[in-house]
Amino acid sequence: MNNAYRDFMKRQCLSEQAKQTFYNQLQSVEQRRPRQFLLKAAAVAACIVLMVPATVFAIDAVFHVGIVEFISGNTTGKFDTGFEIHYPEVSSRPLSDFSKDVQTADGYIRTVYPSWQEAEEALGIALVNNTILQGKDALKTHAYIIKNGGISERVHCYGVYEGKNQQLYRATLTAAYRYRGMHITLRATVTCKHPEISQDAESQLHWSGMLYENGDIAEMSQEAYVGSNGIMATIITVTKNPNYATEYRACFAANGASYNITVRGQSEKAKMVLTDIIEAFNF
Repeated sequence: MNNAYRDFMKRQCLSEQAKQTFYNQLQSVEQRRPRQFLLKAAAVAACIVLMVPATVFAIDAVFHVGIVEFISGNTTGKFDTGFEIHYPEVSSRPLSDFSKDVQTADGYIRTVYPSWQEAEEALGIALVNNTILQGKDALKTHAYIIKNGGISERVHCYGVYEGKNQQLYRATLTAAYRYRGMHITLRATVTCKHPEISQDAESQLHWSGMLYENGDIAEMSQEAYVGSNGIMATIITVTKNPNYATEYRACFAANGASYNITVRGQSEKAKMVLTDIIEAFNF
């Protein structure tokens, strides 16, 4: 499945009531081998999304980052699997923290930047101080940005600004790097207090997830990691079939933002690179 489609689930925010409905529906559903799941806006309304407790994941939050496995399928009954991550402890910032250029964002806006530093300048908030990702050995590479009409483009860094009634409520920056031969994706999300978004709804804004075809995945697991710098992260390991690199994802909250860092590689070396990056953060 195209990586651009796999990123679809990062934008989904589901209420507890909706999740309970999905739990109840699951009792009558038989899981079957999935086919590629086309995730376009026109098809979303026809999708049936089921949230179920995972056999390989602990349901309880690990350092305030909760992870569950979910099954997502369309009306044909074909299913894919993945995970969702919540950051309920992250608080929204006041509007004044953001630059005036993005304060009045309305709707869904994507902007491309030549570097992470320039994206931070446009946002008005410094989100990353990392000696590895900002060092000379980390090379800029490309991440997907999905454009209108289903056309995708690979760029180094981009920002997504979401607003309502001409006021920003969420901003997400994404960039990609290569370091020690590994492909690295960095994503940070920060939210803004909005008069039409309740405090309960604010916690749902810090959410991310990933959707995979069942045939691609051999195993998923999670573990807690505590950095010497005080970062408390959950590391998710997604072991794929031999044709694909293993993914190691670190999820944590710090500096008033939620972070998701992915390193892809064929060996435990990729995991070591990920923990090195966690240790290189300075908040």
